[in-house]
Amino acid sequence: MDKNRMDHFASVLGNSTSRTKKASSFKAFGSKTGYYRPPIRTGDLIEGAHFANANFGQSFPDEFYIAPSKVRLDRLAERQLDEIAKKVGTISDEAFPNADQILSSSLGEILEQFAGKGKAEDGLVKVLKKDNKTGVLIQVAKKLNASKLDPITRAVLSRKNLYIYTAYRAILGLGVSDMEGIVSGIKESISKVKAELNRRLVRRVIEIRNLKASNELIQRIQSTLAEREISYAPGAVEAQIIELYNQYKKTGNVLSMIQEFLDLDKVEIPDGMDRDEVIAKMLDFLVEIGFAEEADGGQSEQEAQPEIPKDHFDKAIVEIGDHREKLLYDQGVFTYGQLANTSTADLKKILGAGVSDQILERIIGQASLINQGHFDRLLNLQEEMRNGGA
Repeated sequence: MDKNRMDHFASVLGNSTSRTKKASSFKAFGSKTGYYRPPIRTGDLIEGAHFANANFGQSFPDEFYIAPSKVRLDRLAERQLDEIAKKVGTISDEAFPNADQILSSSLGEILEQFAGKGKAEDGLVKVLKKDNKTGVLIQVAKKLNASKLDPITRAVLSRKNLYIYTAYRAILGLGVSDMEGIVSGIKESISKVKAELNRRLVRRVIEIRNLKASNELIQRIQSTLAEREISYAPGAVEAQIIELYNQYKKTGNVLSMIQEFLDLDKVEIPDGMDRDEVIAKMLDFLVEIGFAEEADGGQSEQEAQPEIPKDHFDKAIVEIGDHREKLLYDQGVFTYGQLANTSTADLKKILGAGVSDQILERIIGQASLINQGHFDRLLNLQEEMRNGGA
């Protein structure tokens, strides 16, 4: 590709290299939450290269190998899973959890109590070997490999140490020994890994986005997401955490109060609605009547929301000028990632019915290429558009 063209385009995108990205308005978790993937920056490329070397350089014994998903997860989630797996590997066979501990404790509590406490590592697999359980685990791995597993489950189990943790919990904690029972126990134990993953993701996002959050607020967000199913699709993690952060900052303790109230099981969820939809409606009602403002001690919305600069669509995307950029900003679409994940129907509502579907698709396509860092493909596409070939 022409180096001058690449340098020019890099300079256009330079304004967004150190920015935080604004999430869309709050949507209840469990529903189809919108998400975006932040643009790739120099630091991300360096970190990504380190991650790739660490992740793909692992050599797992063939007998325990479980193929990772072909569906790529958010890079933050992948990195945190690697960190958790590495930590699990430092549990020694000199100090390891017993049956009651592995069953009743969270993965975070297990790591805090046992990780790095002995000289030797890979203690969980050594304990299983002493109990002659590795034979059945080879068969379990083969069965799981042949199963239809969702992407996050495969991402967890493809890391040997996390596979061993879930197997250890199934065999020692749940007390199962047959292959079917172990498979079932492993799948049940995935939720423990996801809970720890979500907790770590909360703290990581707050750190990298430099959000103002007390330990109490961080713990509240962690507790909420530890019990929630979230999307791990590329770009989704950060958006969901920032949405919840913004919501907690805006409403104070109200969201926690609603969740605790519903936990009492005194309210029957109406047919056709899920818990998160009920939470969203109750929250909207309380905010509307002014209860939330009172609960957060009078903190203004401007003070609660982190200021996140906007990407310059008009400088990087053909067919977006000042007017269309303003229309997007007015509707809360500030980043290439948000634009890339906007449907053509929603984009038509924002830009106007007179904009053709072909133009809308080209705008979304360009935003997607920028968001994924495919600048060669973007420049080729834009050249074709200018020549009337796209």
